[in-house]
Amino acid sequence: MKRIVRWMMWGWITGITLAGVREAEWKRVRENLAQGLPRSAITHLEPIVRGALADRAWAEATKAIGFRITAEADVEGAKPEEKITRLEKELTTAPPEIRPVLELLLANWYWQYFQDNSWRILQRTTTATQPSTDFTTWDLPRLFAEIDLHLRSALEARDYFRSVPVAAWEELLVKGTLPDRYQPTLYDVVVHQALTFYTSGEQSAIKPEDQKELSANEKYAGVVDLFGDVDEFLAGAPQRLASESLAEKALFIYRELMAFHREDRDPSALANADLSRLQWAANTATGANKDVRYEAALRGFMERWRDDAISALARARLAERLQNRGERVEAHRVAAALPQAHRESQGGKMCLN
Repeated sequence: MKRIVRWMMWGWITGITLAGVREAEWKRVRENLAQGLPRSAITHLEPIVRGALADRAWAEATKAIGFRITAEADVEGAKPEEKITRLEKELTTAPPEIRPVLELLLANWYWQYFQDNSWRILQRTTTATQPSTDFTTWDLPRLFAEIDLHLRSALEARDYFRSVPVAAWEELLVKGTLPDRYQPTLYDVVVHQALTFYTSGEQSAIKPEDQKELSANEKYAGVVDLFGDVDEFLAGAPQRLASESLAEKALFIYRELMAFHREDRDPSALANADLSRLQWAANTATGANKDVRYEAALRGFMERWRDDAISALARARLAERLQNRGERVEAHRVAAALPQAHRESQGGKMCLN
């Protein structure tokens, strides 16, 4: 369902099609990479970067910069620290139009570095000593703080991201399993990237013992119901605190995303964010009746969004929970009630299975 920023590997470049004066250069880049010649690819990427920046072709320029940095790191032994160091330097001179995307890319590269080296990083003892500038020596809290920094920097450009259709950057994005209407803007992509990080299981390794937890039984700040409908979740204007927990941070990100799409003519993006929010609440909230509230919320979601194919995904998740609990007859009833119109959707196929 989610999109992710590319540049994690070379293979996808063979499938892109670029029109215009730089197509010949891109063709040479593809050929060089296919032949394992990153140095040659760099020589062709340099004029692409200069030309795209001059033409204000921001998506192409950003893509070319990402590939050039990755090729340069390949020359140095494909070390992730090479990519990160070079991109940090690139950010200092990049035009403001591409900085937010580069910030997002940098956060992704730090996240990839953690995933590749988590076994080593998780063994490091957290210390109050000022860490060095060498990120390869950082402990988990310091590394996650850096990722958080770049994600927040990217999110500060929300107004720009909201104005950019996701199709304008499609060559930089891995297609999700749902149509573009569920994540129609670049802002949607950035937000879901941030949520992937803030709600990751690894965050529990650095969670303070007194960190604020969210209850399934109580409204946050007296107004926000984690498992309520869209209106109940977006109710009020709870005050944000500098010391908010990761759960609180995710809550406000979801509220901002859903508020942005609340008045959309096409409700698909709001429905997608709503279902993602319910899944997050089920994984995050505490309380004895959390499961009951989540399943009730899924049923409410199926009713509210019954005309949208995404309701079939909620139906599949509910049926799976029932089946795992041994309520096979009810699980079959829920799945079998799938509307004919949604049978070819992702959730519809899950229900049929």
